[in-house]
Amino acid sequence: MATSGETISTGHRSSFVGSWRLMLRLARRDLSRHWGRAILTALMVALPVMLVSAGGTLLATRSVSSAEAIPRVMGTTQARLDVGTQRVNQNYDGREVQTFSPTTGTQLPPVQVLPGGSAGEAPSAAAVQRATGGQLLPVSDGEARAVIGQRRVRFSLLGIDGRNDAYAGMGELVSGRWPSAPGEALVTERARERGFPTSGRLTLEEGQPMTVVGVADTAAPVEVVTLPSSSATAYLLRRDTPVRWEEVQRLNAHGITVLSRSLTTDPGSAPRTIYPPGTTSGDPQLVALVTVGVALLTVFFAGPAFTTSGLRHRRALGQIASNGGTAAMPRRYVLAQAVLLGVLAAVVGVALGAIIGLGAAPLAQRLKPEIAWGPPDLRWRWGLALAALAAVSALVAALIPAVIAGTTSVLQTLRGQVSARHVRAGWPVLGAVVVGIGGLLTFSGLRAPAGGEIRIALGAIMLFAGAMVALPWLLAQVARFARHLPLAMRIAARDVGRQRGRALSGVGAIMASVTLLVALSIGAASDDEEARAVYLPQATAGEGRIDLQQGPADPTQDPDLRVIERQLQAVAPQVRIDRYSNLSAPLNDDTVPLAGTRLVAIPSASCRDVSETSCWYAANALSPPILALTPSQLAALDLPAASRAALRDGGIVCAQPPETYGLTCPVRDGRATLVEGVSNGRSDASPMSRPSRSEVPGEVVPARRLSVLGMETSPSVIVSTETAQRRGWPTRTAWLRLHQPGGTDAATEQRITEALPSSVWLYVERGYTSPSRAVIWTMTAVLGLIVLVATLIGTALTQTESRTDQATLAAVGAGRGLRRRIAGWQAASIALVGGLTGLALGLIPGIAVAKPLTSSSMGPSGEPAGPFLVIPWPSIALVVLGVPLLAALMAAAVTRTRPSLTRRTD
Repeated sequence: MATSGETISTGHRSSFVGSWRLMLRLARRDLSRHWGRAILTALMVALPVMLVSAGGTLLATRSVSSAEAIPRVMGTTQARLDVGTQRVNQNYDGREVQTFSPTTGTQLPPVQVLPGGSAGEAPSAAAVQRATGGQLLPVSDGEARAVIGQRRVRFSLLGIDGRNDAYAGMGELVSGRWPSAPGEALVTERARERGFPTSGRLTLEEGQPMTVVGVADTAAPVEVVTLPSSSATAYLLRRDTPVRWEEVQRLNAHGITVLSRSLTTDPGSAPRTIYPPGTTSGDPQLVALVTVGVALLTVFFAGPAFTTSGLRHRRALGQIASNGGTAAMPRRYVLAQAVLLGVLAAVVGVALGAIIGLGAAPLAQRLKPEIAWGPPDLRWRWGLALAALAAVSALVAALIPAVIAGTTSVLQTLRGQVSARHVRAGWPVLGAVVVGIGGLLTFSGLRAPAGGEIRIALGAIMLFAGAMVALPWLLAQVARFARHLPLAMRIAARDVGRQRGRALSGVGAIMASVTLLVALSIGAASDDEEARAVYLPQATAGEGRIDLQQGPADPTQDPDLRVIERQLQAVAPQVRIDRYSNLSAPLNDDTVPLAGTRLVAIPSASCRDVSETSCWYAANALSPPILALTPSQLAALDLPAASRAALRDGGIVCAQPPETYGLTCPVRDGRATLVEGVSNGRSDASPMSRPSRSEVPGEVVPARRLSVLGMETSPSVIVSTETAQRRGWPTRTAWLRLHQPGGTDAATEQRITEALPSSVWLYVERGYTSPSRAVIWTMTAVLGLIVLVATLIGTALTQTESRTDQATLAAVGAGRGLRRRIAGWQAASIALVGGLTGLALGLIPGIAVAKPLTSSSMGPSGEPAGPFLVIPWPSIALVVLGVPLLAALMAAAVTRTRPSLTRRTD
């Protein structure tokens, strides 16, 4: 018996293997015969793979790993040392550095001062050299401004000595020679594009000239290369022995951050991260979402292609079955094509995507020159994993067409007929249950503080799986409820319902695309609404603001102010300049009010010793300031009548900051206290001598109403300039407000920025600009195109099954208009069912992600803002409703006006 059983088992196994070999051979023959169609089918598999591969290659090239960064940050030396004044805690490659404990949040112990050093000062080069041995080579970086014509151009510089081979890799000489003396410099290609000279003299804003001696190429995004500065706080350590982790920890205690060549290539026992588990990046969630996304896109893209292949070879499959083939052979034939095409398309898609990503990297780097890119980076292990995932997904995509091929009646297949199978009543119920479970998993995974990637992946899969289970029933119901519609709509809905097995893949692709669009759009729109709600303008829309540094109390004696105003009038004569002042006390070099200077302060309500600075709510010598505004400036503010009356009567208006700041305006029953005295010139807690108190009218307004003055969050007080003059309070210009009819345009802003000295900055209020709007509409365009293509493919499949019906309609006198309307309504039915189903599914993850994404911000008044939920109906409706209409018009336009009249055999 055993021998007989073994023979039967061996024969069964041999038959199974032989059947697969035969189907693979037939599939390879048909693919080689119809190579054009095979390429189109392969593209449906390769397209999502190629997009992911290209994006991954581009991101991998953009990111610079620690090992790739070694030459550009430390040349050929053993380590780079950055000195500071606080003890640090770092990971193995110095990319994570903190001055507090990541686990407890407490400050690290005080820094250990190196021998020969001083507390509160960074270790000197000599002290660091004694602690490490070897040779220390300085490296410096910074910013400056160059005078090029009438422009003042801000630029970055790198200080290295390229003549020393220890700096090799940090910069490459293109032409000329390396700087050999202070005042000599090289410019980079980035500087040349900004108008810097490549030879001769380059004048800095401070007046000192630099001599350009050549052109260099640097990995860092800088414009100028010079010799290291004498005030450098970074050094390269050149010695024979590597820097181990124990030495890194010892140097951290002295306030020195270390990037070690040895640890970067071989971390050993050094920690990869200094943060506790579960508190760092969301890479696992990202990998899970990308994996599920690639799999679903491949399945839904390739599904219509393999369905088309099954239809094209349906008669051949019927002949196989009629000549003694088993029911499994038609299934294996379709799966064999999926195996061959899936592997081929996956490999080609990964390769093409990598080539596209590498080719796009230089272009992207030109668009973002401020970012230092890494060398070309091909992640082969990720590429192989992506190819394997795509091949398996292609096989999964072919399962439904394969099952359909194995269950279709042989007689109906040979006669050209396909009858819809009855949908069991339990399938839609099962689908709804699976969708519900998937939604719960998605909600819980997105809200989990850590480790929710598995639930997110399972939830996404179950959402689509449940919907696909229920779709046949839904298509059948569409056909059933269409009986009362006009003739063209009724025939179209009936054909889609009757051929729901063929339409299922196209509807699924549409559903997946719309689901993705809805979920991403809700998240992006909700996040955008949160940013809009918490945004506070710093000036009136279109106006500019230039904040000035501390200067003399008398603005007419401020040379910087006069220079700035002349420069503004020279480059932008149409701009009106308005000075805004605050009460000011001249300070010495230690930022202490000069002795004898008059001090003005407003003490807090609970104040005991009014001479102590800790008791002051606002003052003319400390921040926050007391603003002195002119009548025209006060008239432009949104102030209540009571506040205006208080200012006219010599009182104050206090800007109440948000409650969460824990500050309360010192105004009680319409009265406030003023303290005036004289500075004693001391830097202690009581700089005021002979303080005197007086009461003045006082009013409180929300700080948000004064956001155009930059007072939306800080406690500030307003007085009128008449009050300041009457009481002898010195004032100084704090900022300039720039007004141009029609608003300050970008060209004017650029001219003003390049004309201003480096000590001041220009800010132009543009209002809130949405960074998500372009993203949402780009997604809408891309996914809308996918929906359109999937709709047309599904319509073509349905039209293929309806040729005999079309011939019958033509034979009984149906006109071309009716046949076109039928084709159009078939396209609309497929797109609408898929789009509306995708809309319902997409709302689940979209709403789930909106709350945790938008519930952690503070509103303008300090109250918790959010959560926000915004559903961008216009962009969604464009895809769910607009694309079906476009697809219907296109399908009607390309429908054959004279169908082939075939002889019916039933």
